[in-house]
Amino acid sequence: MILVCPYCSGETSELIAAPDVNRRVSDTVFHLRHCQKCGLNFLADPPADLSAYYTSDYHHVPKDRAELEQYLPMQRFRIELLRQFCSSGKLMEIGPSMGQFCASAKDAGFTVHAIEMDAACVSFLREKLDITAYWSDDPTAVLRELTVRFDAFCFWHSLEHLPKFWEVLFWARARLAPGGVILIAAPNPHAFQARIMGARWPHHDLPRHLFGISMPWLKAWAADNDMEVAFATTRDPGSIDGNRFSWAMKFQSLAPRNARAQRLFWRLGTLFGRLWKPLEDREGQGACYTLILRAPSQATSTS
Repeated sequence: MILVCPYCSGETSELIAAPDVNRRVSDTVFHLRHCQKCGLNFLADPPADLSAYYTSDYHHVPKDRAELEQYLPMQRFRIELLRQFCSSGKLMEIGPSMGQFCASAKDAGFTVHAIEMDAACVSFLREKLDITAYWSDDPTAVLRELTVRFDAFCFWHSLEHLPKFWEVLFWARARLAPGGVILIAAPNPHAFQARIMGARWPHHDLPRHLFGISMPWLKAWAADNDMEVAFATTRDPGSIDGNRFSWAMKFQSLAPRNARAQRLFWRLGTLFGRLWKPLEDREGQGACYTLILRAPSQATSTS
């Protein structure tokens, strides 16, 4: 078990101990620790092979672009948000799954690249969406080999899944064009839900989430890497939807393992979550956040 912070080697304390409450792949209890120096939460005892915890239904791969279309309207806020800070150019999404955001970005005129570990998703991205997709579970290795500069890197709920995610961020920063942005959406370790649900908070999602990365941690990283915080909130549409999703997942995890009970408990969780909406909609309290970091523009000549 790792006892010191894998990022800064600081002293740590145990935060929670919990099994896989979301997908119930095994009864193994995992341990999440908190670094008292940098504030990072990390899984102290990840499985040697995580693949078993990404079950066959983890990614839904559509049969074609037409089937994907039904998912795009609810994702439109993502590309609209990005375009407030980066309106065109080359975009790299890391961990795109079946490619809803990639498709939206391509429709908006971006030249889209992606790195994805799931082979079926990569095939769909390449063959049905005509996206330049790299099949790899090591984004650092891919970025290290590329020479192209990107105007935007996007991590929609993928950064927390990556071993040594700070190395991925380092190489994303290295491959970022002047004035480019890094967009990160992730669970909020400081969320109201995290405090009251404790080990049963669905967004811990042990052991698939290897880290709990807070906004203060990322803001400190940005300052150390010559980037400014252009946008930070727990109140964008995706984050607010994450509040409802958490309560639904929480109740569903308590249901018997049959489809009817699962649907019923999901609805009950959604209804129960409405009670907490006035609190969770407050800035900083939501289950998730979205953060946009921006690199400096290229200096203009004074000659």
